[in-house]
Amino acid sequence: MPNVVYMGGFQCKPPKPLPQHLEEFVQSSGEHGVIIMSMGAFVGQLPHEIALDIAAVFAQLPHKIIWRHTGKRPDTLGNNTLLVDWMPQNDLLGHPKTRVFVAHGGTNGVQEAIYHGMPVLGIPLFFDQYDNLLRLELRGGAKILDVGTINRDTFRRALQEVLNEPSYRMNMQRLSRLHLDQPMKPLDRALFWIEFVMRHKGAAHLRTESYKMPWYAYHSVDVIVAADIWLMRTDFVFEFPRPTMPNIVYMGGFQCKPSKPLPQHLEEFVQSSGEHGEVLHEPSYRMNMQRLSKLHLDQPMKPLDRAVFWIEFVMRHRGAAHLRTESYKMPWYAYHSVDVIVISVLQGML
Repeated sequence: MPNVVYMGGFQCKPPKPLPQHLEEFVQSSGEHGVIIMSMGAFVGQLPHEIALDIAAVFAQLPHKIIWRHTGKRPDTLGNNTLLVDWMPQNDLLGHPKTRVFVAHGGTNGVQEAIYHGMPVLGIPLFFDQYDNLLRLELRGGAKILDVGTINRDTFRRALQEVLNEPSYRMNMQRLSRLHLDQPMKPLDRALFWIEFVMRHKGAAHLRTESYKMPWYAYHSVDVIVAADIWLMRTDFVFEFPRPTMPNIVYMGGFQCKPSKPLPQHLEEFVQSSGEHGEVLHEPSYRMNMQRLSKLHLDQPMKPLDRAVFWIEFVMRHRGAAHLRTESYKMPWYAYHSVDVIVISVLQGML
């Protein structure tokens, strides 16, 4: 919708130097590197049996481990594992010696992993975590492990896969390049649109027409009650704004520019009009057009600059296939609804 602005990753930033004790621990990992594990702010510890299995697997690795764990110290913990109450997660994810992020899949952690191009072994627990991790897994940057199936064998196999299969890191680094290749930083974009809404007194022109619908139409109560008008009601897409596809960029007005001085003969003719230059006597026309002009000019980027950026973006990312809709993969008869038409005709004939 026009009034939805994406600002994901606004909290991400380049890594800062680690505290001295953490930097020394990380550097002691040598060529093997470090694995970091955190289950987020709400879950300081996993069930003790699971923690024992995870600690035992960590103890068998040549890597160093930094694990945010506030519960009972597992008896199987190895000398290569450092338990901490808190960790500078963003700075560790951006450290060149970090190899894998074992995480619960919270929004902040996933966005930071994408920002730094860090492969993820995900253990989702609740809320949006599974959905976040599933999106990463489908793009080849993460592997999901069900917390109900974790034991020493399943955790070791999953961790070794993410560590040793280079496609996980390659896919996350590709996602990182896509995330970082933006015309504006997410926080700058958020600030611009917040101020835009304030400048234009709520920016009502960005609201969808659904705000004007009665409650029974908004919740489709009339459609449920009167099912015989279902097909007609689907025409609402021609009346209300539809969501914009990711591969559509508006560049209207790119040819517009400030006015230049008129040729002398035209300027003299215009000046000869005196005070009668106004053709229309109803001031609302000019007021409304000036309001539309202010809205058009109040943009974070000029239309031509925006068009140039996205043309170059597509070239940089070899067609930017991730912006295409799934309709590109549909067979022609499904794309053009031929199968729906044929089935409807056959049902009508029976």
